[in-house]
Amino acid sequence: MRVLVIAPHADDETLGMGGSIARFVAEGHEVHVALLTGAGEAGPHPFIPAAEFAAVRAEFGSALDVLGVKHRHLRNLPAVLVEEKPVHEINAIARDLVAETRPDRLYLPFAFDLHLDHRRIFYSFAVQWRAYLPLGMG
Repeated sequence: MRVLVIAPHADDETLGMGGSIARFVAEGHEVHVALLTGAGEAGPHPFIPAAEFAAVRAEFGSALDVLGVKHRHLRNLPAVLVEEKPVHEINAIARDLVAETRPDRLYLPFAFDLHLDHRRIFYSFAVQWRAYLPLGMG
């Protein structure tokens, strides 16, 4: 089974799915984790220091090493500013990740999370997962 876990921010995958990720890896499933924000922050962020992003990226990699995740996908949406990106750009990231990984299971942030990044990302992946779309699996 191919599993795709969507992490809007580094640590969302570990705090939200760490136990399940470890179980899926231990059972021999192909687990993919996609970090969608801050993966290589292009240019300065308006209020998050570059050193903090570097530390978070290192922690993300270490956490996935501990969990045994080999398949990592990094994208560069602006952390805590995802709602400023056009929806079609986020939808394209979702479409491409679903097409690239062809998951049997997709794990997303909670649809009604208070964090706007999480809600916007949930929406875009839910759009791509609709069963009647060519890439849809739902």
